[in-house]
Amino acid sequence: MYQKLKGTYDILPSESDFFRYVMQEVSSIAGLYGYKEIQFPILEYANLFQRGVGDSSDIVVKKEMYVFEDRGHRLVALRPEGTAGAVRLYIENGLHMSGHTQRLFYIGPMFRAENPQAGRYRQFTQFGFELIGDPSPDADVELIAINHHLAKRLGITGVTLYLNSIGCRECRPVYQQRLTEYLTSHKDGLCEDCQMRLTINPLRVLDCKEEICQRIVRQAPLQYEHLCEACQAHFEAVKASLTSLGIAFEIDPYLVRGLDYYNRTVFEFKSASLGAQSTFSAGGRYDYLVKDLGGMDTPATGFAMGMERLAMVIEASTGKKRTDFYRPPFVYVAGIGESLSQAVWQALSFLREHGISATTEFRYTQLKKHLKSADKLRSSYAVLLGEDEVQKGIWTLRNLQTGEQIQDSPAEIVAFLRAKKEKAD
Repeated sequence: MYQKLKGTYDILPSESDFFRYVMQEVSSIAGLYGYKEIQFPILEYANLFQRGVGDSSDIVVKKEMYVFEDRGHRLVALRPEGTAGAVRLYIENGLHMSGHTQRLFYIGPMFRAENPQAGRYRQFTQFGFELIGDPSPDADVELIAINHHLAKRLGITGVTLYLNSIGCRECRPVYQQRLTEYLTSHKDGLCEDCQMRLTINPLRVLDCKEEICQRIVRQAPLQYEHLCEACQAHFEAVKASLTSLGIAFEIDPYLVRGLDYYNRTVFEFKSASLGAQSTFSAGGRYDYLVKDLGGMDTPATGFAMGMERLAMVIEASTGKKRTDFYRPPFVYVAGIGESLSQAVWQALSFLREHGISATTEFRYTQLKKHLKSADKLRSSYAVLLGEDEVQKGIWTLRNLQTGEQIQDSPAEIVAFLRAKKEKAD
């Protein structure tokens, strides 16, 4: 028997409405803030991601990318994240010539060959928002506000915003030198991964979740104490705007994020409902990436959230299971008797033309079997069509919760159903 690959998952019919609901809410919020959807390939040249995410990221260090040589002897990769692809799209299609800041968002599958765990898979769906072209602190604040708005819309509770600044290429080297000196003096106490990170990018040690490393990190020099005047002013402006908007936050001086392209503002949203796996959205500013990938010197900021982790947070916060979002066909059409296929098709078409979801089991001709199927599907109403109804040009409508029935013309039945559907929605 065939089975799915480790680290992948199936979405069942009873769960699909939940995922559609989340996607619609994300798209709706994006529209409210003026973000336009983009789509870019799942498959890109591998060096795009190697250059974009940086040599010290786990994606590169732990060889988490799915990289292979295609038939044209090109080294390609399944995308492990979205920002590099979005920036490549921005550069290649000349979006910098539009004359305005680009507000972009995307939804799609990403791939990382990492160890699967709760809410983390080898194939996962990611939402990403990118704001390219605006250097101001308010650009950072807008993305944080989108997260805040989306968390409220989705009913996520116990939310905490964690904030930090990791400086820029002018002030960060001074801090990195001090941090390297401190960590080197404690190198033997670091985990194997962090001993490697220490030689590539010591900031990544701050992001390690191993307890032995955390004990050392908690005594390390702090980045925000070494910010240059410009970075300090930027960070203070972000905090002031968040405070004026009533968005609470906590400073986490050890927050650095896992990809090398970040600078200045970085943030994470966590929910207390998930315990250890609490982060459901994260992002920050990446002012150097556009130029590093061959474009003009362009400021940018963004964030991403994983659908799978977000789903866990929504379930834990709302007390609803994914199957609770299931939306059944509103009407089930039951053809009772032989040779009623044409009448059933006419009824289904009439309902659907008027925006009412409808289905049937073509294989059944007995009322009992039809009603059993309608019950399994959890439809609200059933249109009963027998020879008598067909001859008279009427429908019998049964409320499947109460058992009440009415008979009327198709037009009147549809008007009744539309009113009920609008009230239910």
